[in-house]
Amino acid sequence: MTRVIRSYLRAWCWRLLRRAAFAGRGLAAFGPAARGRQRVLFLSHHAYSDAYMAPLAAALAERPGVDLYVARATPPGAETSAAGFAGARRLPLPLAIVCRFDLIVDAFPFAAKWFAAAIPKLHLVHGINAGKYDDDGDFTYSPRRTARGGRLLYDAIACPSRLERSLALAAWPRLAPALVVAGDVRFDALLAARRRRTELRRERGIAPEHQVVLVMSTWGTDSLLSTHGPALIAALEPLLERYRIILSIHDLHWRHGADRWREAGQPMGGFWLDRERMLADLAGRGFLLNENRCSERSLACADAVVSDYTSFSLYAAAAGLPIVQSAVPAGTLLEGYPGERLSRAAISFRSVGELGGKIASALRDGPGAELQALGEVLVDCQGEAVRRQMRLIDALLRAPAAARAGVLDMPADI
Repeated sequence: MTRVIRSYLRAWCWRLLRRAAFAGRGLAAFGPAARGRQRVLFLSHHAYSDAYMAPLAAALAERPGVDLYVARATPPGAETSAAGFAGARRLPLPLAIVCRFDLIVDAFPFAAKWFAAAIPKLHLVHGINAGKYDDDGDFTYSPRRTARGGRLLYDAIACPSRLERSLALAAWPRLAPALVVAGDVRFDALLAARRRRTELRRERGIAPEHQVVLVMSTWGTDSLLSTHGPALIAALEPLLERYRIILSIHDLHWRHGADRWREAGQPMGGFWLDRERMLADLAGRGFLLNENRCSERSLACADAVVSDYTSFSLYAAAAGLPIVQSAVPAGTLLEGYPGERLSRAAISFRSVGELGGKIASALRDGPGAELQALGEVLVDCQGEAVRRQMRLIDALLRAPAAARAGVLDMPADI
């Protein structure tokens, strides 16, 4: 009963805050900006999505006349990236909602709906869209995340490729005025890391003759680590005699998974949900770790990838790496989308006992023609993402608020 009462009180508090924001009642301390200055707010959700905003925050921080703010719009316990917003003033989310800004930027569609419609909003798609299924279609672009009250929530949405834009518009044509092809900052970081491949491998103690296998697990009940549990580690450990193995485990594996896995009866004991104990044990066995925080560097070091349906497996495909993928449960990915196409093109396995042979085949044969063809269309504007997305920010900041009756009519490419 107490939980129900608390939920109602929380809902009413948010409603009052939203009404204040929509009425344009900024707090006195955060009224109109000083003449010639502009306020930009970044909505931080978790470290993974923050990485898509950090390069833009760094570029804006060097501009005179721009004041940066960051609000944590994330469930309790999720880890955000403080380093990515150096120089930004931090605000509690409820306070930020009733303040005035010239632009709001996010990389996870969670809290922008609570801010006044008059404030321009830019959404950066975090990750190449795999086409993960949601109740109303594609998780990334569904109306539940990109629209509110019959209108688009965002003035601009930056996506990585023309392929992704065409798939989104085929499902929701109303996105056309806002959806812009503007590259992918994390793929650009991967390109930069690949130019330092020899140096990065040396820093991690990887000899030139070593073959490196990157094992990537997303989070949730169908992730690689959740599905196979201790058996996955047991199958990989003998392969350490032949390969250097890097384990990349999504931060949210420990942040949000425990109750779901227990309810679903997944093979994850308490040890496998205890981050510090688990990582210390894996490092002691000889695995290299990165916890999904520097996946670009790990991908740059890798010769092959073992993954699930994580969107980072699409970065591996775009980089031309061979992929061994855990069988994707039916209904997880939309047909014809990059994730589903990758699941058909990659080397698939269902039992961890197959991993040794599958990895050897991937390293011997390479990615294959179908996977290579997919990788070539996943990211456009390579190496130009920050420049193009900053042009997008400039266009939104220049838009006169009084003249904005709806969304801006953005070009398909910027």
